[in-house]
Amino acid sequence: MRKTLILLTLGLAIFLTACDDLVLFTQKIEGSNPTQLSGSYVLTFEDEEEVHYDTLTFTQVLPYRFIVHSSLAKKEVYNGEIHQRGDDYFLQTMDEETKKWKITAFRFRHGEAMNLFESMHFGQGQGKLVSQIKDDKIKLIRTSKRLKEKQEGQTNSDSTFKVYEVKANVRKTLRIWRSILRKSDPVPYRKLESVEKSLELKDKMETDQAYFKLYPNPASYMINLELPDAREWTASLINIQGREIRQESFDTSSHQINIQNLPSGTYFVRLNDRALQTQKTWKFVKD
Repeated sequence: MRKTLILLTLGLAIFLTACDDLVLFTQKIEGSNPTQLSGSYVLTFEDEEEVHYDTLTFTQVLPYRFIVHSSLAKKEVYNGEIHQRGDDYFLQTMDEETKKWKITAFRFRHGEAMNLFESMHFGQGQGKLVSQIKDDKIKLIRTSKRLKEKQEGQTNSDSTFKVYEVKANVRKTLRIWRSILRKSDPVPYRKLESVEKSLELKDKMETDQAYFKLYPNPASYMINLELPDAREWTASLINIQGREIRQESFDTSSHQINIQNLPSGTYFVRLNDRALQTQKTWKFVKD
């Protein structure tokens, strides 16, 4: 899981030098200079067994130009342009050989989550991008490209990978990415006031996680929440499409949510405290 998360983080940064496929756009997306993006963000990734954290630090060095550092990857993962259109941020670098644009994007949703497009490293993410372009009936040209890779302790080797060239104007390119972001999974985040607070918050979140429980799972009538302490909490019930069905507020260290009238299927419970210092998301199945 840790390896997957590192690749997901690198995907945010268009770390494309060793990918199996590459999508290049003839036009980039222009937007405003996102000066307010500067700062550090703690992202929370969860699997069925444990919680993982990454701190992404955005440093603006020139108008539109940012350096992004990942604490999980322990290195700089992006150095290039970022343009803002509403709540969407587009990371764009030019492929020097073809003079076309490599693009990826993320979206802030309701100040609570980042919608991250699955990394360009993954066949899954690449497939989504290519599929969306085809769905939009936009011209897509596929070629092959050879890349020389220098491997430690070995001589240079050549590898071949697919290159897709997207012939689309700015409006159509924007439409492709907004459609993808709507379908991308939300990742909870918190923006920090300073880089130094990253470790402090990470330690607190890891300590709190041990006291969060949801049971039973699967459930038919009621789910129970057990929390680290009594404070002002808000629990949101979300369906598999990402739509909030119900929201409940309480100020105790335990809470019950009635799910008797929900159709069978997969749901999420997203929990926040009122100060937005702690967030937890569970996935459960309604029998």
